[in-house]
Amino acid sequence: MDYKFQLSTDITLSYLLSEYEKYTFPNLRDKMRTMEIIDPLLAILVKSEDIIVGLAIAEFDRSKNYSEILSLYINKEHRHKGLGSKLVYYINRVLAKAGFDEARIYFRSNWESKGFIYKLVEKDNWTKPVTLMHIFKSNLKYKDKVIWTQDLNLPEGIRIEPWSDINKKLKDTLKQLIENDKSIPQYLSPFINTDKIENINSVGLIRKNEIIGWNIIYRINKDTLEYNNLYIRTDYRTNIKLPIALISTSVKLQIKNNITNFVWLIDNSDLRMLNFIYRKIGHLIDSDVLVMQTTKKLNHP
Repeated sequence: MDYKFQLSTDITLSYLLSEYEKYTFPNLRDKMRTMEIIDPLLAILVKSEDIIVGLAIAEFDRSKNYSEILSLYINKEHRHKGLGSKLVYYINRVLAKAGFDEARIYFRSNWESKGFIYKLVEKDNWTKPVTLMHIFKSNLKYKDKVIWTQDLNLPEGIRIEPWSDINKKLKDTLKQLIENDKSIPQYLSPFINTDKIENINSVGLIRKNEIIGWNIIYRINKDTLEYNNLYIRTDYRTNIKLPIALISTSVKLQIKNNITNFVWLIDNSDLRMLNFIYRKIGHLIDSDVLVMQTTKKLNHP
């Protein structure tokens, strides 16, 4: 079958959403909830007899030395014919010529396409996938059975405030710290897609005049809130009450507003929080999906 590939290195996010959103996987609009997507973008379109059968999209922000492959879509009737591998190969070649050092792919353990990614790892020298986060799903049907509905006494000098009410000066100080401290991953920054933060129950953890943690929430739909961003500064993680108190506060506010479903994202490095979930409330979790990453070093021509 004859396939034609069309390349663009200056396409905008708004244009892709308006013209090609149905040809994106994962959906670009969904990705916008968890990361800031900056123009321009790199896109390679595949057509067969003038019909779109594939589309790959990657970051093309030259201020960074790496690029994430944001979306990789192949029409079902054209899968298992090598198109996905070709698209990734062409994307990497363009990125290498443009001076990028590394390509990245993030994926989830429940995706049907994860098998394709593992084949890339085996055949094309991508790194062994590592787990970055866990996505736990639960429901208000459990609201009377778990610790999150109980009041927890915080250590002296520490308080929880609605994220929207926290002093701008404290937020500016934290934002500067995150920009300078690379130990806090970009996807855990509370300053991504701030216009999409759910003010009903997003909260911050304050000690004296500094923000030491947060639980940032996004609304997926009218019945579901995504607990997208729970973070406790590393020097406070020995106190398991702190993340539990953040979750408890957010969940009680969600219950008050009668929003049914929960989706939680927990960093894989937060072992105490993961241990708490598995040991104490694991039987109340409907599913546990892993967010994983693989990378490939690019050879410049």
